[in-house]
Amino acid sequence: MLRGIISLLLLATFAHVGAGSVAGAQSPEPLVTDRPNFTESAITVAPGRVQVEAGYTFTRRDEVESHSVGEALFRIGILKRVELRVGLNSFAWLAEPSGDDRGLEDPSLGAKFSLFKASPKFNILRPDVAVLVGTTLPLGGDETGEDKAQPRISLLLGWDINERLSVGSNFGYASLSEGGDRFNQLNGSLALGIGFNEVLGGYVEIFGLVPDDPSGADAAFFNGGVTVLANPNLQFDVRAGIGFSDAEPDYFAGLGLSWRI
Repeated sequence: MLRGIISLLLLATFAHVGAGSVAGAQSPEPLVTDRPNFTESAITVAPGRVQVEAGYTFTRRDEVESHSVGEALFRIGILKRVELRVGLNSFAWLAEPSGDDRGLEDPSLGAKFSLFKASPKFNILRPDVAVLVGTTLPLGGDETGEDKAQPRISLLLGWDINERLSVGSNFGYASLSEGGDRFNQLNGSLALGIGFNEVLGGYVEIFGLVPDDPSGADAAFFNGGVTVLANPNLQFDVRAGIGFSDAEPDYFAGLGLSWRI
């Protein structure tokens, strides 16, 4: 089933390549992405468009270093306020004192639904509102994937303060699995987006994770990044962040791109 979905996705992508340049010439809507920050946008991809977002992330936690290459997310606009989301397997490499693990992470399926549009003028009580639902599929490697699906749901909020400043916030719940053991996790985030000019943008963000796993601990992070709009349909990004909830903090950094077809 998954192979069939991916095949249809790739066919849709290539089918849009020829039309993409024509649509791009017709003053497309601003490119709004769900990367590089943790906070997902409350905006859906326009019907008939495909947006590909991908990248690389390096993470260090205690004595463990990890690399994730791929992170490919296909966002497909299917209705005016609905997008389909297909996340392909990233290749992960974990370097631990006991040895290295390599393999594919779990792919994912999901959808984003835009519920309300913001007021044309800034109004804190009338943000863009969307709901994101999805799940991983237990199809990754033995050491880098999980043997259970991990569903999640998030409420996405977004405010455009003016032409240069925006604020986004997420509140989510996930039913996660680690080593076959199921636990629940809440998450929340707050991000400030800054448009320095028509090409260069940036953001700063805080987010937190609250698991009910007795062996886990609450985690909080601060990160920031820069985006470069190469053309109306292509954006590059770089980011870095740090965890500040533990005595020995986590570090992460990454880079990527977003391409609207």
